[in-house]
Amino acid sequence: MTSTDFLNLLDNSPTAIVVSDENNKIIFSNENAKITFGIDPKTGHELSIKKFYSTSPIRWEEIKEKVLQKGSFIFNSSAKKATGGIIEVSVLCKAIHFNDKTAIVCYINDISDQQIILREHFKEQQFRQLLLDSIPAMIFVKDNQNRIIAMNKCFRDATGLSMDMILGKQVSDLIDNKLLADEFWKDDLEVIQTGLPKRNIVEPLLNDPKRWFVTDKIPYRTLDGEIVGVIGFSIEITDRKNAEDALITSEKKFRLLFDTSPDGIILCTLEGMIISTNNVFLNMIGYTSEELAKRSIFDLSADKDKEEELPVLRNSILFGDTVDSVERNYIRKDGTIMPVAVKGWIIKDPVGTPIQMGAFIKDISLQKKAEKLERSLLEKEKEQLELDLESKNRDLNSKIAQLIEKTGLVQTVMGQLEHLIETQPENIEEELKEIVNNLRQDKTEDFWSQFELTFRQVNQSFYDKIYQSYPKLSNNEKKISAFLKMNLSTKDISNITHQSVRSIEMARTRLRKKLNLNRSDNLTAFLSQF
Repeated sequence: MTSTDFLNLLDNSPTAIVVSDENNKIIFSNENAKITFGIDPKTGHELSIKKFYSTSPIRWEEIKEKVLQKGSFIFNSSAKKATGGIIEVSVLCKAIHFNDKTAIVCYINDISDQQIILREHFKEQQFRQLLLDSIPAMIFVKDNQNRIIAMNKCFRDATGLSMDMILGKQVSDLIDNKLLADEFWKDDLEVIQTGLPKRNIVEPLLNDPKRWFVTDKIPYRTLDGEIVGVIGFSIEITDRKNAEDALITSEKKFRLLFDTSPDGIILCTLEGMIISTNNVFLNMIGYTSEELAKRSIFDLSADKDKEEELPVLRNSILFGDTVDSVERNYIRKDGTIMPVAVKGWIIKDPVGTPIQMGAFIKDISLQKKAEKLERSLLEKEKEQLELDLESKNRDLNSKIAQLIEKTGLVQTVMGQLEHLIETQPENIEEELKEIVNNLRQDKTEDFWSQFELTFRQVNQSFYDKIYQSYPKLSNNEKKISAFLKMNLSTKDISNITHQSVRSIEMARTRLRKKLNLNRSDNLTAFLSQF
């Protein structure tokens, strides 16, 4: 066979063949590869083999390394066709020697149809298990040899047995109570032999006699109608075993469980189209299930919420399993707005691919009304507090004005009396001096007590904060601090306390030291912070 015949043979191969050199440049591609992947015969040698694996989960460098180490390597990947679209491929890479150099031959087979079939079969199988696991009732499947061949999560959780512990086992292998195991099998055998369901079987949990369940058993049939086992559905009735005489059908039981949620429940597609809802939500929104089946969750949202809804859902679908609880406004059928709290989750298949969405919907209309009422009461309380504070401030300012006025009056009288002392006869001098001394000794302690009480009411935290930070302040320094907090001048403080301006200045200096302030620090501004 000539080299031309050999190349013709390769060109007619149904498998795409690509050969690359040590520098990853394509040195040969057969007709199938050229057509499938759009390799130009004139420029194909300029292409890098990496072109075919740009979408592969395995980098070409890793593939090449494995081929050179082991001589060959098989893996599955995806590739872009020249006509557009991505296909699934199975690739066999082998190392060969060509012109004394190492080359790598890649045999690329299109397995898209096979993969689609496998994936659909796998998804169907896993989806069935996913549906079973999402049902809040025990479900189990037995073959005609009394072996458990399938069960859902609720069954495993109730019994505390894992999948590995249960699959392929008979009930008699799992429990010591042989009489109970025989009763279970007796019911199963009746269903298998008669082909008729057996319903409302009240029986204990197989490994916990204190828990009771009502079970329906139906024939497990193949597509051609052959009975190969039994399917069981169990609902726990421990707390109402003696009160129930009859149970509804399996479909109604499941729907009852779905509808007994205190919140509304929605199941929808990833695009938001509503698949199913419970009765609670139907009552909330006012639509029938048939009407909702023609709508999406976005149709229920108020306009101002729609722009926020879509990004949240997209982010959750891409990066999470749940949708954070959010508040939304839904539009009832009658056009009224219903505030709701929405808590969603993403339903994924076993490989982690999102397939559906679900959400709990809680009507928070009463909560919103209560919050509005509470805000209104708080606003009124705040307004009253502000009025009270304003009144206290007026009272405090009035007392300060009275105190300053009283002090000025006392000084005036003192000046007049002193003048009389200087001009009157000596026989009344002692009496006038007594009057002057009495006026000097008027310290206005009662007024100070009233002032301090009012000041505390207006500035509740002032004394607590400053005394906590500086517990060694004297009573006089406390008074000075309060006056400075009121932004009174040294002269005003002198008039109120009957101390000289010099004394007040010295008192301020001592206070500054106790407060650890520098001469450049503003004492009044510092005290205003408390």
